[in-house]
Amino acid sequence: MKQPLIKLFLVSSLIFYSHPVFSQDPLELLLFNEDEMVVTAAKREQKVIEAPCTIRVITRGEIEAWGCRSLDELLRLQYDVDILNNRAFTIVSLRGGGGTSGSERILFLLDGRPLNTVIIGSVEPMMVGLDNVERIEILNGPGSAMYGANAFSGVINIITRSEVKDTSGVTTSIGLNKMLDKTKSPAKQTSGDSRYCQVHYGHEMENKSSLFLTASHLDTDNGRTNADTKNDIITTKLKVPLKDSSSLTLQTGMSDGGFGLTEYFLENGRRIGRCSIKNQYADVLYQAIINPVSDLSIRGYSGRTDIDFQLPTVRVNSSTETTMEYPHYPESVSG
Repeated sequence: MKQPLIKLFLVSSLIFYSHPVFSQDPLELLLFNEDEMVVTAAKREQKVIEAPCTIRVITRGEIEAWGCRSLDELLRLQYDVDILNNRAFTIVSLRGGGGTSGSERILFLLDGRPLNTVIIGSVEPMMVGLDNVERIEILNGPGSAMYGANAFSGVINIITRSEVKDTSGVTTSIGLNKMLDKTKSPAKQTSGDSRYCQVHYGHEMENKSSLFLTASHLDTDNGRTNADTKNDIITTKLKVPLKDSSSLTLQTGMSDGGFGLTEYFLENGRRIGRCSIKNQYADVLYQAIINPVSDLSIRGYSGRTDIDFQLPTVRVNSSTETTMEYPHYPESVSG
């Protein structure tokens, strides 16, 4: 009887007094870095473990490793972000706050500047490129007390590169993907070809100023009838250090994209043919450190978003055809 009891005691000791052993693999350590600095939680730089709310960071390394070409592709990989792509507009929701108004409950920021448009109440992800993004901070939970009504479900802050570091020089990437639906007959097959190219230029000048230029093109057939997407994005950013720990940052950008709607929208009386979205913006930001606990930021920006809807030709009778058109929605913002 003694020998089984001793074995049982030894097994119990191993279970109740065992110590956890953590891997020291650098890739695993990147999953959580207690020294990671964030700015979205309190509108000031602080360590992620000191943030008063749940916030996580998508780093530049993760963006490149995952190979995402657009913002909605990247957000789709996050555990509590839902993407509804109905090809009218892409709807993003946080923490289960879905439905057609999901995106309206999230505040999208670009370097702290609001991106939400009045027309759709949110942001069409094709307006935002990933080529010059340093990291993305996602604040989960209500942020309306600090950011206003759009931050009911959370805040997504897209932060672009501000230092050249490893990005000096020219980098390019080109991608091509081809897909065929073999379940259909050759006459009904639709291709899902995708073509992508990107050029990024970074340069640090003698006065420590940083210059970034980025251009990208995406063209995809999407594999469904009338669901093709085309998008071009150009961005520039110049950060100039001034005296007394201050800096001046100038940013400009434009995007020109469009997409068609699937057969579902045409067959159910929703006479929507194509949608095009154009966006331009200019942003000037002055930042200065007054003392170790105080800083000053002054920003001025202007932007314009144009959304056009086009209807297909509708047959009225055997001899008459007419084309119905959607209105043009322009929007200008400044601050």
